[in-house]
Parts: sequence; C-alpha cells; structure tokens
Amino acid sequence: MDPHTIAYNRLTRYLEDLAADMSQLKGKGKPKASDRIRVYQEFDDKVKEFWSVYSRTWKEFPLEMRKWKPGTDTVYSFQKIRSYHRWVLYQLKTGRSEEFQHSTLILWESWVTWGPSPPYLDPIWSDEVVNARLHVASRIAYIEEKQAGTQLPSQWDGRVLRKLEETDYPSLLASLSEDRKWILDHAFPLSLEIQELMIQVRTFDTCIDTLERGITHARELGIPERDSKAKVEDFTEDCTEEAMASENPECDICGATFDLVYDMEKDTEPAVRLNCPAKHVFGKVCLQQWALGEQMATCPMCRQPVAGGEVVSPDPLRRIVLDYELLNERTARIRPVIDCFFLDPPQEIYGAQIVAVSSDFLIIFDLACGIIQAIRDLSGYRG
Repeated sequence: MDPHTIAYNRLTRYLEDLAADMSQLKGKGKPKASDRIRVYQEFDDKVKEFWSVYSRTWKEFPLEMRKWKPGTDTVYSFQKIRSYHRWVLYQLKTGRSEEFQHSTLILWESWVTWGPSPPYLDPIWSDEVVNARLHVASRIAYIEEKQAGTQLPSQWDGRVLRKLEETDYPSLLASLSEDRKWILDHAFPLSLEIQELMIQVRTFDTCIDTLERGITHARELGIPERDSKAKVEDFTEDCTEEAMASENPECDICGATFDLVYDMEKDTEPAVRLNCPAKHVFGKVCLQQWALGEQMATCPMCRQPVAGGEVVSPDPLRRIVLDYELLNERTARIRPVIDCFFLDPPQEIYGAQIVAVSSDFLIIFDLACGIIQAIRDLSGYRG
C-alpha cells in the first residue's frame, strides 16, 4: 500500500473515532457538570492530535493531499466535528456558550447568503477554501509590498487581483512574511470564523470585479451616462462647525464624523442643513448621493419635500456608477478592519470580534449584488 494511502486511512480512522466521541458527548453520555471541563478538554486534546497528524501528512505528501477526497460520510462527520469542537472551545475559553451562539448566527447567515445552505461547511481541503486562501494571501502580499514602499496600483481592484492570483504558489508563499505564511499554508488548520471570512472576501471581490466589467461593457455599448443637474448647495446651507460641536457630530446616513474636510480614509465630511421643515443635518457627500437618485429632493429622514429641491435625475448608467462609487467608499472603511484579521496572528476562536465585521460585510455584499443586477438589467451583461 502506498505511504500516502496509509496516511489517508490514518486520518479517516481519527475522524471516525472523533465522530464516535462526539456522538457520545452529545447523546446519552453527556458529561455531568462536575466532569464537563475535564471531558471537554480531553475531546479538545484529541482534536488537536488529529490536526497535528493532518499537518504532518500535508507536509509529507502535499501533492497527494491536494487530491484527498474523503467519502461523503467522512466529510459530513468532519464538518460536524469542527462545529462541535468550536462549541467546546467556547466552553473552555469562556465558560458559556452565549458568545458562540451569537457568532454562530452570523455564520448561519453566511452559509445562506454566500454558499450552500446549513449545516454545510466547505471542507478545509476543498477547492473553495484553497482558492479563498490563495486570494487572501494575494491581498496580504499586496499590502505588505505597499508597506515596504513597492510601487503598486493604489487601488485594489480586479486587475491587481488577477495579476497576483496568477503568481505561482511557491513565489506567493515566499513573498509573505513569516508570521503570515499560515494564510497559505494548507498544513495549518483554519478556525471556522476565519475560513468563512476568507470565502466571503473572495466572493465579494469577485462580485466587484464582475461589476467593474459590467460598467465597462455598458460604456462600450454607448449607453448614455449623463450626470444630474442637482447641486446640494441649491437646497442646503453649510453648518459644519455647529454640527461638529453638537451632541450628534455624525452623519445619520453613513456614520461619518463631521469635519471641515472630506477625507474618505478618516471617514470625515462637512455637514449641511437641509431645507426641509425639520432642518435635519447630514453629511454633504451623502446628501448629494441621496439627491441624485430623486426626481424631487426629499429629506432622507422625514421624507418631506425640500425647498428649492427640484432636480433632474441622472441617466440610469450614471446612477449605477454613483452607487458603485458610494459602495467603494463604504468598502474602503471596512477593508482595513477585515485585513487585520489576516495581518494579526491567528486565533482558535474569535466570537464577538468578528460578528460586527461579518454583519457589515454582508450588508455591503448585498448592495454590490443589487448594483450588479441593475447593470445586467440595463446592458444585458452576463459576465
């Protein structure tokens, strides 16, 4: 029998034993309160032993492990083991499961939104996970090179992504700093949270690339892209200094902090008072975006007409481009937060650290999907 086949069989036996232990712990053999921590620790130790064997097998037979396709029952058991082990880790780390349940809700939403329905999880050796790790490694290599002063495109877009992903695996792995090679090292097991976040990032970037191509396609077809004649100055007055000193110095549309200068990276923008009956205050940039989508300018908060606010809406393609630019601004705010999960050392569990980010990212992804549908309806683009 081939050495790698023997290794496969050994991993399968480990999974079968873990599945039996898990079934006992979740069934009639559920531990008493006095023994719970000890029993959970023993299960945790067994899972870590499996991962140790798994890592050694990857390092010894990297080419063969890429082709490892366990049986359906084994894969399903492994996914249940990973989910249950994650719950055990929360019990051992926090002594309670509330944080686990809260973050599991986010993963549940991600399963529905980004891929197959629960309780399916992409196996750690699947093409989906392998490609997601390659994608994120390309992103982090891009960040590290920029930090080192290398002249690279200032914007992370589809062209940069495709160029980096075409880099051969050894070169990409070598380009990562030592403390970040875990991203691309398939012998290193990922936590469920990080695995799902990697898949989300790759799916989102693929959507953005599709959107950029769709806009280019529409322009090549000669679809009109005339701008609106609306100017926010026609129905507002500046009140930035007053708003900066108020109890609520943030825009109610996007949450940006009021400041004299618009700065996308610092998330600041000037404030204006709208000529609606209630004189509501918003960020100037956000209000301009709002007005461009309206036949008659109305207040985003009270929806009352605005004095002097009759506008001419832009052509549909221009509206799509404006929505895309606004999407880019929102993405630019969350990108650094997401990147930190991959720039920082990996953890076994993340809990509340990743919940808010996943929620915000899902919202932005939904916006991207809506814009893609709009460009498809307008131009017939199906790329």
